[in-house]
Amino acid sequence: MRPHKSTSGTAFRSGTGHAARTEPPARTGPPEQPARPARPDGGTPHEATTVERGAFSHASCACGWRGPARRSRDRARADATAHGGTA
Repeated sequence: MRPHKSTSGTAFRSGTGHAARTEPPARTGPPEQPARPARPDGGTPHEATTVERGAFSHASCACGWRGPARRSRDRARADATAHGGTA
């Protein structure tokens, strides 16, 4: 910030307006997740489903993959099928 001139002629600096930062609470570990069936090759199973949020749908998979938001549910289902699951 630039110093401002007061009416008395002395320079002053206005406050930053920011509150003091506090550290976020420490994480105790990953959240508990339900057990999933293993794939034959030992990797994470691909269980793709569609999720709706308001006017949009997106495909989401158990492996962590997430498709783009779509207004068309059919396109979100196609994304899930193309990823390797059923919607």
